[in-house]
Amino acid sequence: MDRDKVNRWLAAVIDVLDEIGEAPEGAIYAGLTEDGMTINEWEIVKGILLHGRLARNASQNVLVLTEAGKVMAERIREFQRERNELYRNASR
Repeated sequence: MDRDKVNRWLAAVIDVLDEIGEAPEGAIYAGLTEDGMTINEWEIVKGILLHGRLARNASQNVLVLTEAGKVMAERIREFQRERNELYRNASR
């Protein structure tokens, strides 16, 4: 598992949780399997989210963002906006 993949998956989970509020772990994992994620990789990503205090268990097997996770979600959106602006400027 490479760092870029992990970062992409973390950003995806944080973005989704920020958008919808909470989600069952199984639903999140199922969505990421289409990107080639294995169950072991999911456990690593989930561990980073929980131990990094970016997400917490709202109830059994349901994840929700913490305040730190919400701050990270905003940083991700900011980065995406900046990247999109760079691409637009480069294509002119």
